[in-house]
Amino acid sequence: MKKAISLFLALVMCLSLCACGKSEEAQAVDDMILAIGDVTIDSKDAIAVADDAYNALSEKDKQAIEHYAELTEAKNALKEVMFESLTERLEALNYQCDTVSTFVYLLWDNVGPSNFATYFKCILMFEDENSLDEMKAYYAQKSSGQNGWIANVWCAGNALDSSRYGGVGLGDDELIEEIVGKCIAFTSVFNSLSTTDEELSEDISDFVKAYKNDYPEEAEILREWNLESSMYVEFALEPGGSLVSYGNKKGEYQDTMSRFQKEADSLK
Repeated sequence: MKKAISLFLALVMCLSLCACGKSEEAQAVDDMILAIGDVTIDSKDAIAVADDAYNALSEKDKQAIEHYAELTEAKNALKEVMFESLTERLEALNYQCDTVSTFVYLLWDNVGPSNFATYFKCILMFEDENSLDEMKAYYAQKSSGQNGWIANVWCAGNALDSSRYGGVGLGDDELIEEIVGKCIAFTSVFNSLSTTDEELSEDISDFVKAYKNDYPEEAEILREWNLESSMYVEFALEPGGSLVSYGNKKGEYQDTMSRFQKEADSLK
């Protein structure tokens, strides 16, 4: 009789354990959550997959999940990581705009309004090493030959610093290399502004859609800062008006960007 009772109790315990056990689906979700690990900007897809898998579970399976708290923590951590990353990228974009607009202002002041467009166009011709080869080949086919090439270098040099580069000639290899290097460095930043702005705007739009309800302050500050930054990009790429008005507007943008940066830092 005692053996029968013992067997019965063992059977009941086995059945109870089976009833309390997790389904394969629930176990898979727990495994996904544990696999997330330390949250970085690259954790976005893993967290989204785990969250979608959890939401697809039955209510019974959801109750069996052991690591839902970790999933919630991961989602909050991802928001913080993404917010910090986006603010850093906005700061970098603003710095690029500062670099371009400061260069434009100094060039404009140096060569005067009547010559600015000509000199600015000349500087933008120096895009990269490939463009230099193309320019040299182009002038080699013209009657001006090397004189045409050095004329462009001379033009760019005078725009950058007439006291240092104003008398540059064909034999001044070191000075030519210096002039060309500065032009390429500027043009590289100038040409990348639009693409950088577009990519950043898309990522900020995604953040706003995902977090505007749970984190309205962070979403709104990024949205407003992004709009102002995009206008700053357009301002830097298309200089116009007078030198005085350009300088004043440049200062206004810099003050605005600084204000947004401080407001964003207060939310971190």
